[in-house]
Amino acid sequence: MDQDSNSSIISTIQELSGLIANFENSMPEQDVQLFVQTASGLKIQLQDRKRLSPMGQIILSLGKYLASNQAAAHQRTLPLLQEQLDALKTLTTGRDLDPAGQDRLVKEMISKFKAFREDVVLRPRFPEIWTN
Repeated sequence: MDQDSNSSIISTIQELSGLIANFENSMPEQDVQLFVQTASGLKIQLQDRKRLSPMGQIILSLGKYLASNQAAAHQRTLPLLQEQLDALKTLTTGRDLDPAGQDRLVKEMISKFKAFREDVVLRPRFPEIWTN
């Protein structure tokens, strides 16, 4: 991976992380749409990198989910998005991970996304009064 490409990916990850931090307070429609657009650009940046391309798709999918369910998004959406971005940053910088470790991290992030997706589909959010 060349350094300029990695720097661009890291910059995009930082931009997305900043948006997520802002979402903790409020989620203006334009910021959510900016997140989806930026995540779409990240997916394109990663499309030729076999190991990293699934991460781009996951981040974009979570962004689209957030955009379509802003008011009722699952409470684990933002933490999972940040975790995916952190993992992608680790993979991009390549520090402390050999290729096998990188593959394990990608598989772990895919598994977490699949578990989240199943949780959202199978157990939609119900008012607390129904779950007690």
